[in-house]
Amino acid sequence: MRKRDKIRSDAGRTPQMQKRERRRTRQTPQQREQRRMQQMVQGNFQNIQPVRNPDKEELRNKKRRKRKRILRMQIVFLCLVLLAAAYVIYDRVMDGRSMGCRISVSGLSVSWLSEEKAAEKIAEKFENIQIKFKEDGGTVYQVSLGEAGYSLDKDALIQELTNLRNQRTSCYTLFEKYKNYEIPYHVNVQEDKKKSAFAASHFETGKGRKDSVDAHIKYNEETDRYDIIDHLQGNQIDEEKLPAKVQEYLDNSFSEALLKDPVEFELNVDVYQTPEVDEKQEALLKRQEELNTKLENYPKTTVTYTFGDVTEVLNQDTIQSWVIKEEDNIRLDEDAVWEFIYDLATKYNTLYVPRYLESSGGYTVQIDNNEYGYQIDQQAEFEQLIQDLESGTAVEREPIYSHEALGRNGDDDLLGNYVEVSLEQQHLWMYKDGALVVESDIVSGQPVGINKTTGEQEDWSTYKGAYPIAYKESPATLSSDIYGYETDVEYWMPFVEGQGLHDAAWRGAFGGTIYQTDGSHGCINLPSYVAAEIFSYITQGYAVLIY
Repeated sequence: MRKRDKIRSDAGRTPQMQKRERRRTRQTPQQREQRRMQQMVQGNFQNIQPVRNPDKEELRNKKRRKRKRILRMQIVFLCLVLLAAAYVIYDRVMDGRSMGCRISVSGLSVSWLSEEKAAEKIAEKFENIQIKFKEDGGTVYQVSLGEAGYSLDKDALIQELTNLRNQRTSCYTLFEKYKNYEIPYHVNVQEDKKKSAFAASHFETGKGRKDSVDAHIKYNEETDRYDIIDHLQGNQIDEEKLPAKVQEYLDNSFSEALLKDPVEFELNVDVYQTPEVDEKQEALLKRQEELNTKLENYPKTTVTYTFGDVTEVLNQDTIQSWVIKEEDNIRLDEDAVWEFIYDLATKYNTLYVPRYLESSGGYTVQIDNNEYGYQIDQQAEFEQLIQDLESGTAVEREPIYSHEALGRNGDDDLLGNYVEVSLEQQHLWMYKDGALVVESDIVSGQPVGINKTTGEQEDWSTYKGAYPIAYKESPATLSSDIYGYETDVEYWMPFVEGQGLHDAAWRGAFGGTIYQTDGSHGCINLPSYVAAEIFSYITQGYAVLIY
């Protein structure tokens, strides 16, 4: 090859190629052949694309992810170590400044709180506790303890929390268990709020509430008996029972769990208005027996009144007309009973009514001022008659009198035993069992007399009327500061207001008109022998009739 051609051929190759060419010219044929083979192999490899293995690729990816996960865990572990260290440091610092870690009171956490904050939290929780009132499976009313006037004494609570803080165990590890404590407490109650919260009006339901009905007695017309009807229990709230029962229930609930929420209270018969009377009550049973006894006894009773030989019979027909059978009572028509007694008294009373006397002179005398005789005590007689009618027996007796005489037969209450005095005739008659035993002239009270003490004129007349002898006395001294005298007598028999029958030995005469100018101060003056005879017959209660 010519030099020019060589230069031209070198111009198309790089210096590296030219260098390799020069190195090849210096190699032996064996080396050149080896070199050529290497170049051929390399050239073939350059033209061949590499083949990828999926399993190996996945394995490499897993290794990369594992390395990342380990790195993250190392970072997290380091952070936890740092947080734990910080927590322990914080715990040790706060343990001395608060209630401590992982601590609760009655189930409420107070960790890291001061005594004051813990007390506020406990008190607030307590007041927010709901009292649910259950009835027939449902809630009819609910109210919080605070609304019902209940609260915890915070000062006492703080003191108990301070005691707890001083005595409780400190936290030493990160994984301390919660420690729950129960501490003493004091519950305050505002009675006005409590009363308002538990008022019956809060417990009204759509169905309404029913009143309790007492056991009671009812007349049964079919059996003609009085039966006891059993009581019925209602569900009206008793505003006195409910607060007391709720208080009792809350006291028990607080002792078990102070901060239990909610507190459920079941409304039942313990807080309902209960009947005052049940069918087993002794008083009710006694009343039933009493009514049925009356029912049986009224038809058996009769009452016979005796007035000496005269009688008045209260018969069965009249009694039965008085009986009134009510639903829960049997009674007598009291107006009818009173009317009967009034008619009986009107017919047989002899006291304070005008008295008519067939005088010894043969004519009838009316005596108006009548204080002798019988008078029925209508109130006492009414009460006794009611008892008699309930006895179921045949009763025979005298009426009950408020005033009595010596004896009677019908409307005759003298029975022939009386002293008759005629002031006009100035004469006296004494009858015993209808026979005249004594009669005599008398001297009675002076119509016009002069009072020795005052010097004034006075009427000393003997009182007209019918009077009983009050008593008799022998001997006796008669005296008067008003009239200024003192006199001894042998026989003294007073009948009304200091007037009486007595002997007058100082008098030489009796009768006529002596009494008009030399009469007594109202007494009936008698000869001594007459006074003695009358004294022998007369008794206390003996009638003296003066006209």
